[in-house]
Formats: sequence, structure tokens, C-alpha cells
Amino acid sequence: MTSNDLSDFFSPHTGSDRQLSLDEKIEFFVRRTVRLQIQPAIEMQRRDIPNRGFAQLLIVLSIFEMIGKYRAGFVGEGDSAKYFKQGLRWTFREISDAEVALIDTFYKSVRCGLYHAGMT
Repeated sequence: MTSNDLSDFFSPHTGSDRQLSLDEKIEFFVRRTVRLQIQPAIEMQRRDIPNRGFAQLLIVLSIFEMIGKYRAGFVGEGDSAKYFKQGLRWTFREISDAEVALIDTFYKSVRCGLYHAGMT
């Protein structure tokens, strides 16, 4: 795949009626997440792009909800808070049950602040 060919990122379909295996679905998820989200965030850091912090934070924060939804097999819209928190806790397993209030505050103040108000 060339760097200009993004078709591989947008559809996990194989061109046939065959269902993708779990390994293929994981590979598609990793390819899309790493190459279209994480790598650009890292590249912003390498190039020392001014005012990159909010853009990087938006990129990274979007991943937690996606992880929560993928792990649950959820396809659809809604329940952002639930899946964001599940994805965050799955990613950072050292977060204890006692820190649930911190997760709630992080979701409301940081994730929702950035996505809905453009600030934390």
C-alpha cells in the first residue's frame, strides 16, 4: 500500500461475502487506529508543531471510547460515557475502583470539555 492509498483504512471488507476472522478485525483496528490516529499525534510531537497539545489530546481521547465499544461488540451510537470509562479502565488497568469519581471528572471535564466546548 502506498502512503496515498487510504482505502485500506476505511473498510474492513475483503471484497467477498466472507466474514472477517477475529485476527483480521484486530489487524484492521490496529492499522486504522495506529496509522490514522496515534502516528499523526506522534508526528506532531516530532515536528514540534506549535499549539499541538489540544489536537493530540483530542486524538488520544477518542481512542478510549472506541476501545470500550470494540471490546463490548457495540455497534451504534450513544453511551459515550459508559464506553469511554470502560475503555479507559481497560487501557489503564491500575485504576482502582476507588478512583471512579476521578474517571467521572476526567470524562466530564476533559473529554466532554474538549469535544463539546473546545476546552478543558
